Amino acid sequence: SQYSSSIAVSKSLANNISGSFNRVINILENGTGSLPTLVLNTNNNIKVTFASQYISASSATQTEVNAISASISIVTNIIAKGTGSIITNLSTGSYSTFVSSSSVLAAYGILKQNIPFIQDEVIAYLSSSWSTASYNEEKCRRDVGLIISGAAEDLFRNSNSASVVNGKFYYDYPSQAQGSQLNQTLDGIIYASRIAQKLITNTQFVFPNSQSLVASELLVNNKKFIQEETIAYLSSSWASHSYNETTCKRDIGYIIDAIATDVKWGGNERTIKAGVYYYLYPSAATGSQIQETVTGIAYARDLADKILKGSVFTKVSQNRLQAREIIVKNKGFIADEVIAYVSSSWSTASYNEQTCKRDVGYILDAVATDIVYGGNERSLEAGEFYFRYPSQATTSQLGPTLSGIKHAKHMTEQLLNNRVFATASLSVQTTYNLINNNKDLVQTETIGFLDSAWSFFQYDKVKCRRDVGYIIDAVATDILYGGNERTREAGEYYYLYPSLATVDGDGDSAGQLGQTLDGIKHAKGLAEKIAKNIKLVNPSNSELTAWNLLRQNKTFIQKETIAFLSSSWSGIGGFSYNEASCSRDVAYIIDNVATDLLYGGNERSSKAGEYYYLYPSAATVTSSISPSTNAQKGPTIEGIQFAAGISQKVISSEVLTLPTEFVSASYNLLKNNRTFIQNETIQF
Repeated sequence: SQYSSSIAVSKSLANNISGSFNRVINILENGTGSLPTLVLNTNNNIKVTFASQYISASSATQTEVNAISASISIVTNIIAKGTGSIITNLSTGSYSTFVSSSSVLAAYGILKQNIPFIQDEVIAYLSSSWSTASYNEEKCRRDVGLIISGAAEDLFRNSNSASVVNGKFYYDYPSQAQGSQLNQTLDGIIYASRIAQKLITNTQFVFPNSQSLVASELLVNNKKFIQEETIAYLSSSWASHSYNETTCKRDIGYIIDAIATDVKWGGNERTIKAGVYYYLYPSAATGSQIQETVTGIAYARDLADKILKGSVFTKVSQNRLQAREIIVKNKGFIADEVIAYVSSSWSTASYNEQTCKRDVGYILDAVATDIVYGGNERSLEAGEFYFRYPSQATTSQLGPTLSGIKHAKHMTEQLLNNRVFATASLSVQTTYNLINNNKDLVQTETIGFLDSAWSFFQYDKVKCRRDVGYIIDAVATDILYGGNERTREAGEYYYLYPSLATVDGDGDSAGQLGQTLDGIKHAKGLAEKIAKNIKLVNPSNSELTAWNLLRQNKTFIQKETIAFLSSSWSGIGGFSYNEASCSRDVAYIIDNVATDLLYGGNERSSKAGEYYYLYPSAATVTSSISPSTNAQKGPTIEGIQFAAGISQKVISSEVLTLPTEFVSASYNLLKNNRTFIQNETIQF
């Protein structure tokens, strides 16, 4: 349960405590090379027990302070590294001489008088820093007294003999102090050394302020609450990850102890140590599970912040718990369905199904956690992960990734509304399979159709084939799953990724909207027949022959038609026309007529006629006087009729011959004497 206090903690202190949690996270993420400036717990001269401090009339100097530090360091070095060369290389000096300087005598007296004070403060400090450690306080108190007394004796006799003996004592009488409790032992002795150094200079120790006491008390008394809630949060946020809950709970406890100690005594010493411990004792927490570790510490931080600011936690509603349970229990089902959906929607996309399934699981964990705990923190992080760990999911595979996440979303919504998912009917599955299995056929035939209908139209066949494949995938998926989501997206893609395909024009760089629509409509017609199980057949030999003859003689028909028009309308009423446009239009018409011959029907021929009105010109304008550059309907019709006549002869395999010399001479005489005849006729 949550522990509350009647005294509020200031906002600035609460923010400082959050900053302590952040220091641990920073060390965890960036390593020990990023440690902040160390501020020792003794810097503020804090005492927390009611033991009396002895203040002397005289004081020691820095020389005695250094000597005490060196003596106690002998003890810690022996404990940490063993007796070996450390003791052999130490000069113990004569223990029969005394140092009689006033500063030494003052230091000696102060230390001896303050041994109970140091003992009580060390026990309080250790109990705060290592609240879960089980140790013998009486023995610890005894050993601290012996070490301080030994340092005082060594100072008084200008020796280090007592400190050497005190260090060896831990090996002469082995215990957990140099084993499982080595860290606690060293922390206690080092803290005793720092206090001792301050005491001999008559530094006055004071109680912490009430705010620090309240904040520390709130952290310590809510430690178990924060530990339990953090484990629950982690297990929800990373449900598919296997981690040691006991170790995690222990580490959260260590961090809270560390921060509570720093709050009470001042400084950041214990907080830094809590971060460094992750590297002193390497584990998956700084490797494969660093994100989970950071998530846990950050959540513990947020809980502590709310507790310090007086927030009262309430149990989540049953409705939210039920929603989470539905998502968690259906996680495998949703992940499998998403894989099937993405594979249907993007059948040619090569992606890692295991990674995709894993990511769907992460997202569902995040959403379920946000439902229970409120907010959008985990969902936001689930999105950010795609950019923290870059992959094709945010680049070349962005479309499939978004499709999968959206499908997972829709499925989750349906499940939360108690909708029951059913297998598609046999007819739907059959239709889906027919379209899906014939995708390559439809793609190939669509390219063939476009090449026939627009033979001199320059387009990217690879992209066209790809896009037809995307559309077929989309249509097949909508048939299988219902709705029109994928089909709609297939259309939107042309505008999400702009190209000439949506630009209206007459082909090539002018715009390819007409050609694009023709291709999609042809694919649609093929898909409809395939879905009805209508067998597609090859054209007859005569149809293929006619198609080939028209295609092979297209240039011939173009040139003959231009020659005919130039002969029929040259010099009449100032008539002038664009031979290049006319030749192009004749080619369009031949392509379309040839395509209708090959594929049957009159679709392309009708379209060829419609184009004159889709792209208006003088070709459809009639003049009441005579054709001109602004009115050329008559010549246009005559040109098309002439092309029709030649085409009929071409596919009938009739050989067209040049006119005789007599005919050519007669033609030239008439053409060259036209003005003469006109004038004579007017005179007559």
